[in-house]
Amino acid sequence: AAVNTQYNPIFGVINFLRDYQTGLLNLTSTPLAGMQGQIAGDTFPAMMGIFAQMRSYKTGVPATGQWSKLYERFEKAGGPTGYREMFATAEGTAKKIGRGVLDALSNYNTGMENAVRLAAFKSGLDKGLSEDQAASVAKNLTVNFNRKGEIAMQAGALYAFFNASAQGSARIA
Repeated sequence: AAVNTQYNPIFGVINFLRDYQTGLLNLTSTPLAGMQGQIAGDTFPAMMGIFAQMRSYKTGVPATGQWSKLYERFEKAGGPTGYREMFATAEGTAKKIGRGVLDALSNYNTGMENAVRLAAFKSGLDKGLSEDQAASVAKNLTVNFNRKGEIAMQAGALYAFFNASAQGSARIA
């Protein structure tokens, strides 16, 4: 699954385009209705902030930008989906290079997956929502991969992206 998603740069672009369009459409049924222009404009700066924050986790050097700091708040409020802790340790040069490539691809896809969500989180805060409320709106703007029904685990083993398909259909309906 990771090879087809997390470590696949093409998947990131396709997923971003789908989430960008779906997220902006789905805003109409949230407390952020009417803020599509602001969120669309904030999406790319948000993505750059996520990339910077992900690099700071790897290097240990704190990111200082506004969007990086906002992403840290977004994480603490439980907003991102697909977020993973990077505690892997590698031994040897080949493993370090391999781990570095995989981490870079994972960070890239994390940025693509959460850029629209982070922009929506900021708009929610700007509108006066609490961090928890803004994170919830943002997290559920498109498919929330952390939410699974009783059947999703079994069906997902038989049908790739069953959970995403079911949630997407339910959201549109």
